[in-house]
Amino acid sequence: MQIGLIVYSYSGNTLSVAETLAEELKKDKHQVTIEKIEVIDDNPEIDKPIEFQNIPKISDYELIIFASPVRTFSLAPPMKKYLTELPKEEKRAYCFVTQHLKSGWLGGRQAIGQIKNISQAKGIKIEKTGIINWSNKKREEQIKNIIDNFSQ
Repeated sequence: MQIGLIVYSYSGNTLSVAETLAEELKKDKHQVTIEKIEVIDDNPEIDKPIEFQNIPKISDYELIIFASPVRTFSLAPPMKKYLTELPKEEKRAYCFVTQHLKSGWLGGRQAIGQIKNISQAKGIKIEKTGIINWSNKKREEQIKNIIDNFSQ
């Protein structure tokens, strides 16, 4: 299966999980391409319009996996803008988010909900989700659970 792993990662944590997931999916004989959402002058401390340096296309993939960090208890603005600007296209998708805080109710669930709502309006059906709490001592177990779930 052709899988597009669309990643926005500010610190590199979300990207590291995406790379691990991609390697596992490749072991199952899937063709996986990681495409990064790149933002010009990406600084979460400065409130200014988001300009993309790279905008991944999803049309060539049978399955999409969206990956993003949580920022201030919500979906990171670059991923939110990216999803909002996607053309309508029926696709299957999974998604996961990474967050620094230890509990999913501190932004992770809200970010997943935002991904689902925006995607649904575009014709994209989110089938599987996951949250990785980066400062949780069970982080590696959470990553493994997402990989196992997404590999089925």
